[in-house]
Amino acid sequence: MLKRIIKIFLVTILALPQLAIVNPAWATDTTFTCGDGGYTYTVNATGHLTHGSCSAPSLVLDSSVVFIDYASLNGWQIESLTIPASVTTISDGAFYGLPKLETITVDASNTNFKTVGGVLMNISEDRIIYYPSKLPSQNYNVPKTILKIDNRAFSCLTYLEVVQINTYTTNIDPASFISCPYIASSLQEINVLTGNSSYISIDHVLYSADGKNLLNFPANYQQRDYVVPNGTLTIAGSAFEYSNIRSITFPSSLTTIGSYAFQSARSLESVGEFPASYTYSGASSPFFNADKVTSFTVSGDNLSFKSVGGVLFSKNGSNLREYPGGKESTEYRIPDSVITVDGQAFVNNYIKTLVVPSTLTTLGYSYISLDYLVFSGTSSVSQIDGYNLVDRFVYCGTTNSVINSFATGSGKIVECIDSYFVDEAEVVAARVAAAARVAAEAAAARVAVELAAAKAAKERREAEKKSARSEISSNAIVVEKLSVETFDKAEIPGITAKNIDAVQAEILALPAEARADISQVLMIARKFEVVEIIASDRINSISSAPLVEIGLIPEDSKYKSTLVAALRKLPVTQRSDLSSIKTAINTKLKEIQERLDRTAAIRARIPTRLS
Repeated sequence: MLKRIIKIFLVTILALPQLAIVNPAWATDTTFTCGDGGYTYTVNATGHLTHGSCSAPSLVLDSSVVFIDYASLNGWQIESLTIPASVTTISDGAFYGLPKLETITVDASNTNFKTVGGVLMNISEDRIIYYPSKLPSQNYNVPKTILKIDNRAFSCLTYLEVVQINTYTTNIDPASFISCPYIASSLQEINVLTGNSSYISIDHVLYSADGKNLLNFPANYQQRDYVVPNGTLTIAGSAFEYSNIRSITFPSSLTTIGSYAFQSARSLESVGEFPASYTYSGASSPFFNADKVTSFTVSGDNLSFKSVGGVLFSKNGSNLREYPGGKESTEYRIPDSVITVDGQAFVNNYIKTLVVPSTLTTLGYSYISLDYLVFSGTSSVSQIDGYNLVDRFVYCGTTNSVINSFATGSGKIVECIDSYFVDEAEVVAARVAAAARVAAEAAAARVAVELAAAKAAKERREAEKKSARSEISSNAIVVEKLSVETFDKAEIPGITAKNIDAVQAEILALPAEARADISQVLMIARKFEVVEIIASDRINSISSAPLVEIGLIPEDSKYKSTLVAALRKLPVTQRSDLSSIKTAINTKLKEIQERLDRTAAIRARIPTRLS
């Protein structure tokens, strides 16, 4: 029973996705009493009505209230409400969930809002904010001045049966006519006058003007077995939420059903076949908490979905999209092909044991009260959301840190029960895996220690490198402080006992500002590193790039290969230091230029001789 109560609470919370968030920066809250029994409501320092519960039949909001946020009065049992002059902002859906409200009065001094015929509007009368739940009228004609109808403006209706929308209202929130969890809505018809450019009504159901999008189905529609007309492409999110619909038939044209389209449609028993054209279910479950639906069927020609045992899957079977809320099975084994279970895929009161295959990686948030959540084989699961209403986790495979962490954090019992596995081979494998678990954990611990040691060593090397580089580039440096070992720690190559004195001399010759820049030091070191290569046997593999890098060969020279070849031919004694290398290159450049000059002179004489 306790788990059932918790589930109902979670479902109710999900129906209020936009509840106001209290900003922690608002430091001062003021609490006001509201009726008998200790009921109160709170207004924060900036005038936001943030939270509370009110049982008083009549409530006059305090003049400190400036802002009434989405559903901030949800569930209050008030019958009349007075809005003070101080209120400047009322969010869409602010009065959602007031099943007893009959009268709204706005202070005459309020310059932002007013009531017209008992209906709350903005001062310019072009926006309907809220139609009181128990306003004693069966019909309402939306005034010609109204351009916009707010989110949940018509909800929890007790008496209103027919709404007529004028030709000027062109902005209707998709959730304007959604009912609420507290009472069955009385709304039977939504009618749109001919000439409205944005909307039409088809048999008293609200559609977009082109008839392609079903936007809202009156919650107390008298024809409870509804056939969506052909040509309809989409059913909007929440369109049938809390409605009394009993069966739904989809047209061959349907492509999309939005999130929560049939949420809490508690009378819905039969869902027609999803046609071949159907490609998308909303990001959140369209049939969330529709707990009498026992099966889903899909056209065999559909390329996006399929049905297996009445459960909705992606076509390739890797994604479990939705499990029927009314399917009366106490145990369900998710097929081995499934990799991902969508969030809210499971909202079912019957399942007591859910068996998860080893292929599954993501178990999305669901609202089921389980005795056992069983992980078959060595699990690949890397994400578990929700599943707080589980008594025991059953797991025999190799240790999975995600499962262990989740079970420990939830205070659940993890155990291995052979009877939950498919065959004897799997049972044996599970036992072997369980026996190997301790060894695996020990091995993992050793690896963790080795990784930690390697990380510590790396951090020490990085610290030494940073310290050495700081020492080398310090403005206060003196020759005696530098050594080959210092450059080695700084991970600056090319410095040897042979060239250390020359390197130090060049560094100390730098201006103080340049010496503090390690990149300048690296350039000097690189120069000596290249010289060392030139002076060694490694010159046979050197290219022109490092010689250009240190300025020995001009970057725009056309004779890079020739100059490198000339260096390779030099005896070691003539390529052991920078000055001799420069001399060799300059000599070669001079030879090349002289040859070019001679060639030019010869070419210049040829035309003269021919003439």
